[in-house]
Amino acid sequence: MALPDLPSLIRAELPGHAWRLLYLRYICAAGTLFGAFILTQNMGAVLDPLPLYATAAAILLSNGLYTAHLIAAGRKTGIASSDAASRSVALQCATDVFLLTLLLHFSGGAANPLMALYVGPILITGLLLSVRATYLVATLSGLFFAGMAILEYHPARAGSRTLFADVLSQWSVSSRGPGGVRVRHCPDRGHQFGGQRPVTFGACCNGG
Repeated sequence: MALPDLPSLIRAELPGHAWRLLYLRYICAAGTLFGAFILTQNMGAVLDPLPLYATAAAILLSNGLYTAHLIAAGRKTGIASSDAASRSVALQCATDVFLLTLLLHFSGGAANPLMALYVGPILITGLLLSVRATYLVATLSGLFFAGMAILEYHPARAGSRTLFADVLSQWSVSSRGPGGVRVRHCPDRGHQFGGQRPVTFGACCNGG
């Protein structure tokens, strides 16, 4: 008896993969909330955390909708069909690209090193869905990122430091002065991120 090929095996397991992707997105939502809290409360970044919390809430809301979709699709047979699971995975990846763009915009903009996370939805579609779906998600990622970069660009801010660069520099330039007294060299300028208001990091040292 001939063994089933790999695409057939992946398609047969697609409903289970769709559920696992939902669980992974819950972890991402929790990571977004935790990261926003640490960045604003412990790392000295003074920025509005509400957009980051709103993005995490959007992940949870979309997860609820996709969960309801999979449950409804599998109501008669006990498990969603491969076609329904395929649609769910494709919609989840497309939604993730959009929400990731919002997350980058509100946490550093186009220079944010977390832009590498665009690879995640592309890899998921490449492993679970068709070649066409993979190209569509990759194209969507490029369009969203390019649109964000174009809308955020301003000649007056060209070459300015990014949010993450300022936060890391604030921690890295700390040193110990004479007598073992810890001295922190605070940044003396704000940072424009995501086309929004200036952001300052930490409390600057008084008296030089």
